Amino acid sequence: DEDILKLFYEIQDLKLKDSISEEEIATKILFKDILDGELIVARAYEPLTSGVVRQLIQLGHKTIKVVTASPDDLLITSLRKDTAKDEDEALKEIYRRLRPGDPPTTPNARALVKRLFFDPKRYDLTRVGRYKINQKLSLKIDTEMRILTAEDVISALRYLFHLREGQGILDDIDHLGSRRVRAVGELLANQCRVGLSRTERLVKERMTLFDVNMDTMTPAKLVNPKALSAVVRDFFGRSQLSQFMDQINPLAELTHKRRLSALGPGGLNRDRAGFEVRDVHPSHYGRICPIETPEGPNIGLINSLGSYARINEFGFIETPYRPVKDSVVSEKIEYLTADQEEKHYIAQSNNPIDEKGHYKGSKITVRYRG
Repeated sequence: DEDILKLFYEIQDLKLKDSISEEEIATKILFKDILDGELIVARAYEPLTSGVVRQLIQLGHKTIKVVTASPDDLLITSLRKDTAKDEDEALKEIYRRLRPGDPPTTPNARALVKRLFFDPKRYDLTRVGRYKINQKLSLKIDTEMRILTAEDVISALRYLFHLREGQGILDDIDHLGSRRVRAVGELLANQCRVGLSRTERLVKERMTLFDVNMDTMTPAKLVNPKALSAVVRDFFGRSQLSQFMDQINPLAELTHKRRLSALGPGGLNRDRAGFEVRDVHPSHYGRICPIETPEGPNIGLINSLGSYARINEFGFIETPYRPVKDSVVSEKIEYLTADQEEKHYIAQSNNPIDEKGHYKGSKITVRYRG
C-alpha cells in the first residue's frame, strides 16, 4: 500500500505543534499506522484531527509522514477499504472477482492476470494501440511493445484521478482522432489469422497421427491449405463490406475506392446509429466530404474522403496544410492528423496573400480546436 501511495502522492514530513490549525491539517492524510506499543493511536489513510495531533505530541512524536489529499479521494478511500495486505492477497482477490466459484491460488491468479494483459500470444495492443496510449498519456514506450506495461496502468490511473479533479480532456467519440480507417488489408489479415489458427490445429492433429512413423511425414501431408483459402473466399464472397466495384467510368471507380463506411463487422448498425455519429464534425475539415453522403438510412454513415486527404500508417486521415512562419506562408506542405491539427491555429485558405507569401490584411480569421 505504501508503494502504491508513493506512485501517486508526494510523501511529506509534518512537524507537530500545539498551535497547528484545523485548516493546516484538513487535507493531510496519515501515511501509515502510528502505534503506542501494541495499541494503534492513529490509523493510516484517516484524516488528521487536532485531537489526534495533541495525542501524538503527548506520546513524544515530533514529525509524522502524511500525504496531501481530500478524505474522499478515490485512492485513499480504496486503500482504506482494501483488505489485501500484499501482492499475493491482491492477486487472489482479482481472481475471485474474475473467476467466482473457483478456489483462488496465487499461481493460478498470477497466470490469469498475465494471460489477460501481459502475454504477447493472447493480448495485442497493435502498433496503433501503443501509439494512441503513448499520445494520450504522454509516454515514450517503444511502438514494438504491444502488451500493457506497469507504466501504462499507473499513467492511466493518474490521468483518471486528474480528470476527477477537473484536469485533462475527455475524449470525443466522434472526433477523427478517435476514429480510424480499417483498410481491406487489415480486415483480410484478421480473417487470415483465423484461417491460420485452424490450419495450425489441423497440422498438430496430423502430427500426432504421423508420430509413429516420422519418415513418412512431409509438409504436403501435414498442411491442408483449404482452411485458409476457404476463409479468404468467404471474406470476399459474404462480407458485409464486399461490393462489386462501380466501373461505369474511371471517375466512378475512383469515387467507389475512396468511400468510407461506418457499417460492417466491428462498426455501427444503421438502425441504432444516432444523430451525433452521422453529423458533420469540425475534425472532418479537409478529411471527409461534408456533402457527398447517401440519402436515407445510410446518411452520414457512408462518406467519401476529401480530395487531398490521405490515410497514414496507423489508419488516421491526414489533410495537407501550408505552415506559416513569421507571417509568411511557406510553399512546404505538411500533412496533419485531427489530433495534431488541434495544437495549431488554422487560417482560412482564401485569406488574400501577396506574391511573397505575406498576408495582405492586418488581421486574419483563424480557428483553434474546432
